[in-house]
Amino acid sequence: MTKAAYLAVKNRLEENFQGYYIDKFNNQFEKLEGNQLPFSLPCLLIGTEGEITYSGEGQGNQMGTGLLSIHVGVEIYNNSILDYFDAKEKVYDVLEGFVTDDDNIAFCSRVSDEDDQDHKNFYVYKRLFNFQFYSFRSIQEQTLESPTFTIAGGLPFNINGI
Repeated sequence: MTKAAYLAVKNRLEENFQGYYIDKFNNQFEKLEGNQLPFSLPCLLIGTEGEITYSGEGQGNQMGTGLLSIHVGVEIYNNSILDYFDAKEKVYDVLEGFVTDDDNIAFCSRVSDEDDQDHKNFYVYKRLFNFQFYSFRSIQEQTLESPTFTIAGGLPFNINGI
């Protein structure tokens, strides 16, 4: 995923999930020491699943296609299990059909959901989306110089007549 695509998704989530810790997914839940989290809950962690494939779009630009993963972590105390379900549905509502005007995100559609195991005092849920994004590469204008030839009599000649 490109930096621009990551930031587009992160900004979209931040606009709609105030009070959530939002960051890049890096297997944070598997690296717990005891039950201590190095970040706050609730959280949304942005990642990808499997490989991202790229196809050429011309002029050095490419379209990336892959699976976007959003990991939702929510503390479970008393009746807050409803917060867990609310967060799951809101991720769908916020990202389903999401595209950006600048084409950093060109397509986003849910493909699967996966409940994680209970981590004693919090749940983790993963939602996967097919997504496409552009990888834009700035190409500097190249000026082509016309070759100059010497014709009979030693006079220079440019193929553009200059």
